[in-house]
Amino acid sequence: VTQRPGLKPSELFSAINGAIRENISRLNTNRYMTLNVIRLGDHGFTVAGKHQDLAIFRKATGVAELVSNKGCWLGMIPDTRGHVEDQEVALAEGDLVLLYTDGVTEAQSASGELYGDQRLVQALAKVAGLPQEQALSALLAGVVAFQARQDDDITMMLLRKTA
Repeated sequence: VTQRPGLKPSELFSAINGAIRENISRLNTNRYMTLNVIRLGDHGFTVAGKHQDLAIFRKATGVAELVSNKGCWLGMIPDTRGHVEDQEVALAEGDLVLLYTDGVTEAQSASGELYGDQRLVQALAKVAGLPQEQALSALLAGVVAFQARQDDDITMMLLRKTA
């Protein structure tokens, strides 16, 4: 893969799937994993694979949205070509992209309510004007305060498009 730096995200995803699938077969088990492969560009990014949706705050409109990528999980099928496509996502200056694990949206309150995608998108819109480090801290604090106990990892990465 390092000898082919121009690989599209979907091609890299397919190569990784082959290696994962081979290891799953050797272990004689039925496992899978989720993965988004993202290539950043001047006007946005290209994503391929299947993991959590991507939360994006659009500075120009002040609206946060979810972008769902179409694909499959690693290790589920022998060859992902034709099942995973490159999806272009345009970004404008000041837009924020939140990448996160399912431990964020599946965090549960004491009554069993999930934190959920919509609550996350609303929280992203509220912190979008803060510096990235503060915004990320506020997002994490919101999830931690919501959940009754932590049952899964909570991982978030926040990217801001600059000029």
